[in-house]
Amino acid sequence: MRDGGAEGALRRPRWIGVDPLLVLGVGAGWMEEEFEMLGVSPRRRGARLDEYIQLYRALWTEDNPSFRGKFWQIDEAGFAPKPLQKP
Repeated sequence: MRDGGAEGALRRPRWIGVDPLLVLGVGAGWMEEEFEMLGVSPRRRGARLDEYIQLYRALWTEDNPSFRGKFWQIDEAGFAPKPLQKP
């Protein structure tokens, strides 16, 4: 999985509360050079971000989740520590 900072999307920013001390802000990105560097199309940035958020939620709320999306695939991934609050 790549860092979502360069792949994220500014189409509609979202805020997800993780625990009392951290709030994660994500966006779809806008700089075409970043997408070119990663080898992905900027046209699909909104769909990629939506799926990225689904993947984060699975990692935060499930034990060893598997995820099969259009852009991201993981098998029984471990993720710890889990957030105190449920997104």
